[in-house]
Amino acid sequence: MKKRSAFTLMELMVAILIFGFMSAAMASIYSTANRAMFQNYRGNFVKGGVTVSMRAINNVMAQATRIDSPLAGAKGNILSLAANVDQLTGCYPVKTGVPVVAHYFCAEGSNFWYNSATVGANGACACPPSGSLAGTCGNALPYPAVCGSGGSGTWVQLMSSSLYYPNNDVFSRRSAEGVNDNMAVRVSVTGKWAPTGGLTTLQRNVNFTLQSTFSVSRPN
Repeated sequence: MKKRSAFTLMELMVAILIFGFMSAAMASIYSTANRAMFQNYRGNFVKGGVTVSMRAINNVMAQATRIDSPLAGAKGNILSLAANVDQLTGCYPVKTGVPVVAHYFCAEGSNFWYNSATVGANGACACPPSGSLAGTCGNALPYPAVCGSGGSGTWVQLMSSSLYYPNNDVFSRRSAEGVNDNMAVRVSVTGKWAPTGGLTTLQRNVNFTLQSTFSVSRPN
C-alpha cells in the first residue's frame, strides 16, 4: 500500500497563524495609508482654497488704484477697492478709455466671497477735479451692501463652507500691524478643517494661514 503525504495538524496551525499575522499587517498598512491619503487630501484642499484666495487678492490689488475699506488705521472683514479711481480725491476715470471697476472681498461666516462690477464712465466728478483736491468727489461706486448676495456685478465664492473660515479681521490698514503706507493693506487668510463624527480619532485638524501686505497701483 502506497503511503500518501499530507500536512500535519501542527503544520496547518502554523500556516493559519502566519496567514493571520500577514492579513492583520496588510490591513494595518492599508488603514494607515488610507488615513494618510485622506489627511493629505484635506490638507491640500485647505491650502488650495487659501492660495487661490490670496492670488485673487494679489491680482486685483495689482490693478486697483484706490482702497475704500477698511479705512486707514482700521481693520475688518471687508476689502473694497477700485481700479482707475484716484486714491486721494475719488474722482474717476483717471485714464480715459480704461474701465472703472469696483472690487469687493468679504468674509461672511465660513464663506469668502469676491465681487466685481464695472462702473459707468462718468464719475461724481471727472479727473482732475476742480477746486480743492480733498473731498471734492463723492464715492458712488457700487459696492454690495450684503456679503455674498445682492448688488451689481458678479459674485465668486473663493472659499466655501466646506472649509471653516474664522470670523476675524482679515484685512488691516493699521500701523500696529506693519501697514504704514496709505495705499497698502495687510491680508491674513486662514483655512481650517476639523474632523467630525468617527473621523475625530482618525484625522488631525488642518490649519493653514497665508499673510502678506499688498499695495495698490499709483496711477500716473
